[in-house]
Amino acid sequence: MNTGTRKALSLYCAITALTLFAPRLVVGEELIENASGLENNPCIEHPYFIALEVHNVRKTVGLITVDLHDDNPDGFLNKAGLVSRTRQKAESGVTRICIPVEASGTFAIAIYHDKDANQKFNKNWLGLPSEPYGISNDPKIVLSAPPHHKAAFQVEGPATPVKVTLRGK
Repeated sequence: MNTGTRKALSLYCAITALTLFAPRLVVGEELIENASGLENNPCIEHPYFIALEVHNVRKTVGLITVDLHDDNPDGFLNKAGLVSRTRQKAESGVTRICIPVEASGTFAIAIYHDKDANQKFNKNWLGLPSEPYGISNDPKIVLSAPPHHKAAFQVEGPATPVKVTLRGK
């Protein structure tokens, strides 16, 4: 694919993502209502962004917390690899979140539905999650967290769509 075609495809993806996310775009904790024009879109100021869809949000209570991790397998799911943390009010069904990134690269996302909005990932007495959670690429989770390579995805253009499905109660 030549450079002109790649740029046109990237622009098409960005416009498509902006159209899908126009009604309710979020960056950090700032909710922007009816951001239908590009001038109101906070992601347009960044060279790259992730157009995240969080599926299986069962209730419109609390916050969706999104941790964006870098390409360091040793830092995945801990503070060492944390690039940014975004919180947004949960919306039943699908919650859409725009996450700006400064450069292309490999990233992974971990999400939890902070139902009580205490800004902590609650766990039971066994240390198992007591709030819904999800990982990018929806890898199978059995007895431990998945490795970084199963959650990793590439951000290569101005708009990268990512879908995560919450699991748990």
